[in-house]
Amino acid sequence: MAKQKAAVPARPMPKQPAPKRPSANPAMPDEVINEMEQSLHRMIIELEKYAAHLRALDRMRLNRVGIKREGFIQRAFQYAEESPVFLPHYLTPAQFGENARRFQRFRALCDRCDQAREILLNITVQTADAAYTNALGFYSSVREAAKRRVDTAETIHKDLETFFERKKTATGGPTEKKLKRDENALLHGKRSGKIVIENVKPKLSGGKRSVVDVQYNGEAAFRETENE
Repeated sequence: MAKQKAAVPARPMPKQPAPKRPSANPAMPDEVINEMEQSLHRMIIELEKYAAHLRALDRMRLNRVGIKREGFIQRAFQYAEESPVFLPHYLTPAQFGENARRFQRFRALCDRCDQAREILLNITVQTADAAYTNALGFYSSVREAAKRRVDTAETIHKDLETFFERKKTATGGPTEKKLKRDENALLHGKRSGKIVIENVKPKLSGGKRSVVDVQYNGEAAFRETENE
């Protein structure tokens, strides 16, 4: 009785992009996008008039104000209004109040810009997902056509396929980032193995040996041990 040949498993079909429900949000018309671009452009030009001579080095020299310092400014201004006699000679109550008021308004504008950026980022992510899904659908169709040796499909598929190739890692030793990742995995029992760190430049002095113990925060702690 002739033996039957083992069935060769069928080659899995390429993963098709999963169909998605249409977004409940309406698409933003091009007219609205154009208006927003023009408004932002005008705003940037207007802002640059008052920050043209403020360099990055200058910003580093200025005081940064967070929530705690903002409360300090408000409390100090309240006391200054009640007891202006303690103001230095170069500072008037009107100047102090104007700076505090304008700071509050600019802080509010920054908060509004952050809110607008978050909303704009959500819209961008939604649009990017739709465009990428369309590209995946086209690539899957081109790949199937290339398998059937359809004209021009092989050239298109060969070009698009490069976007999915994994970059080969360097042949050198492990990077510092990978070492830290492996060390955390060993410490939490998620991986088997060991990591040995050896100081290749020991120092001997006075019958004692100085051992360098490198901490995670990048500092080096030294401890003395007796020679054997």
